[in-house]
Amino acid sequence: MKKPTLLLAGTFHFDESPDLIHQGVHRFDDETEQSIDGIVRALSAFEPTDVAVELDQKKQAELEERYRLYLTGEHILNGTEIEQIGFRLQAKRIHAIDHLGENPTYGIGDALAWARDHLPHFYESFQTNQLEPMLKEEAASQELSVYNRFKRANNMELSQKLDQMYTQMLTVSNAEQHVGLHWVNWWYERNLTILANIARLAHTGEERIVVLIGGSHLYLLKDWIERTDCFSLEYTHQYI
Repeated sequence: MKKPTLLLAGTFHFDESPDLIHQGVHRFDDETEQSIDGIVRALSAFEPTDVAVELDQKKQAELEERYRLYLTGEHILNGTEIEQIGFRLQAKRIHAIDHLGENPTYGIGDALAWARDHLPHFYESFQTNQLEPMLKEEAASQELSVYNRFKRANNMELSQKLDQMYTQMLTVSNAEQHVGLHWVNWWYERNLTILANIARLAHTGEERIVVLIGGSHLYLLKDWIERTDCFSLEYTHQYI
């Protein structure tokens, strides 16, 4: 059977986000519009039949209705990357593939707060060597155009660094409390379910699917998608 083709397109979140490292789009001026137009034109060259977006799968019906209204000129796009990029690709179908599930007992912020109180050496090292440099780099990226920030979100080395940071949360524990494990377990379950939801989109092998997903998901999804061998995988750098 012919494999569907998947374009793994990392993005930063345009609107508010609970992510540990996040800088959104603070104004939609002419330069921003030109950048978004450039992103949409570039990804449109992939000729997608489907777009999969980072929205909880429980909101599929709501997503489809907004998309239908957009295509008929009855919906004004909001400021999210889901609509500013995902809708404007005008694929035949759009899919909500995220799975937030139950909130973990401890979030990543809780794990870091626990580490500050119980594992000060880890906390200081993590702050100095991991988090602070990443936050500075993210803040500096605000000077880039939205187009170049989108391009940066597809940097696999950056995604790997984020994955390493997240995985290090496993070590936030003692003999009685595995605080970091709660969040890492939630993170992996979320990404595995995203992968399963992507796999369910394959029916004929003719599908061309753009997966518009936060850049921090790229490294894990790329590895797992390659291991499933269910898709012909393409990357944003081939188009942007």
